[in-house]
Amino acid sequence: MIQLRPYQDAMMNTAAGHYRSGVRAVLMQLATGGGKSLLGASVAKRSLQRGNGSFWVTHRSELLRQVSGAFTALDVPHGIVAAGRKHGKESVQICSIDTLRRRLDKIERPKLVIWDEAHHIGAATWKHVYQWAGDAWHLGLSATPVRSDGAGLGEFFQRMVQGPSVAELIEQGYLSRYRIFAPSTVDLSGVHTVAGDYNRGELAQVMDKPAIVGNAVAHYRKFADGKKCLVFAVSIEASKHLAQGFRDAGYIAMHCDGMTDDTLREQMLRDFANGPLQVLCSVSLFTEGLDVVGVECVIEARPTQSLGLYLQMIGRGLRTAPGKSECILLDMAGNWHRHGLPDDPREWTLDGTRTGRKAKPAEVAVRVCPQCLAVNRARVMRCGECGHEFVIEGREVLELEGELTEVTKPRVKLEIGKLETFEQVKEYGKMKKYHHRWAERYWQARERARQ
Repeated sequence: MIQLRPYQDAMMNTAAGHYRSGVRAVLMQLATGGGKSLLGASVAKRSLQRGNGSFWVTHRSELLRQVSGAFTALDVPHGIVAAGRKHGKESVQICSIDTLRRRLDKIERPKLVIWDEAHHIGAATWKHVYQWAGDAWHLGLSATPVRSDGAGLGEFFQRMVQGPSVAELIEQGYLSRYRIFAPSTVDLSGVHTVAGDYNRGELAQVMDKPAIVGNAVAHYRKFADGKKCLVFAVSIEASKHLAQGFRDAGYIAMHCDGMTDDTLREQMLRDFANGPLQVLCSVSLFTEGLDVVGVECVIEARPTQSLGLYLQMIGRGLRTAPGKSECILLDMAGNWHRHGLPDDPREWTLDGTRTGRKAKPAEVAVRVCPQCLAVNRARVMRCGECGHEFVIEGREVLELEGELTEVTKPRVKLEIGKLETFEQVKEYGKMKKYHHRWAERYWQARERARQ
């Protein structure tokens, strides 16, 4: 019997409380790999036990099969609304959004609609189905509850229930630990922004070059040689070029996109999980929802201004797997500089992340080691990979209380590198308004560097 994790159970109970209070639409935020499919299927099962049917709405054929597996595992009888399938009489239906949109006049409205990857709900087709559902109960599921232009989802959902952070899920063993390297930076000064992200055509001109392919292959060989690797490219042609580059270097690599035959695509995924396929290249086929088993390395060869897309890409590699100790993240696109590290604390709201089209992203406190190319948090004094000591000029100082024999004033100024006790480090973290666990992690890193 499948049992929910404690945090999943807590999220369900919180959402149920919102519904009992009269709220009609609740959004659940849970990091990629945290188990949204099982969570949503459990809600559908609970609803069915009370005599209410539900629709699960998604947008890709692969996700239909995956969600169907979750429903089957929970013994929830269901039908599938998709092209080539006749609508059945089951109370629970897993629906392709495009097919559902075409059949609205033939289908009875459900009591509950579950929106997979709910950050798409602002799109015209999704919005039309949302409005058609009328006064149904709504449950949204998303790892990144913000639209591509930064707009929020408050138009569609009244409350948000947030699950554990990426850092907490890693700490609890539900997500994989990671190491991130930034082999290169790219000049995107000539690339314009369209609908909140880089212009696809202009981006391809910058990123689809032999030098990028060579860089990706060389750094994969250096940092993740032979590991199961997902590569995200800027275009189908760029993805094909990357796959060919890996094959030319002796690796077993393939390209996959939405036009790839379903049977071939499924075979690729099996070969990637359990067979000889080492590198799988695509554009956006695997960015959302789909559980690609056994990913040990992710290569980002696709710059993006979208925090959601960035987290979706790297999230593919944070899923745990038997025998997997960590994931290697190779950022060829400078996304770390725009969006920070995967487990940085982030606050999600229904109001979104931007107040205007020209809003600038927040500064990211990370730095790349000049020796090994590892990306470190800006506050550390030594690289966590190679131990290189960072040279910091103009460091900020902190006034701390202390009795130091060489000075007579009750307050002295100390640079962060000269803080001598854990208590002083804690005070510094409070003053800087760092994450509540920063002091502990900084102190542990400094102690390791001294060994």
